[in-house]
Amino acid sequence: MGELLGKPPALPSRLPNTRLLTLSPRALGLDPRVGSEAHLELALRYLEEGRALLDRDPAQASGKLYKAAEEVVRALAIHFNLGDILRGVSEG
Repeated sequence: MGELLGKPPALPSRLPNTRLLTLSPRALGLDPRVGSEAHLELALRYLEEGRALLDRDPAQASGKLYKAAEEVVRALAIHFNLGDILRGVSEG
């Protein structure tokens, strides 16, 4: 996925409110890659955190891995301009 979108931009160490990222980049007049790459970066961060927690705290790891899956869906929805899916994930 990273090869398809190119290298995602570096994000701050504190994760932003992902609801802010769900605004359609197209509606804001921005390159859609900005939003999809930001969500992909968040997904990778959640994936790493989830993997690190697997042995110590499986419940917390599960939450992180679930968030990683959510962010991947958001990234794909933005990348492929699937607004209905993006709204459904944001409301969930």
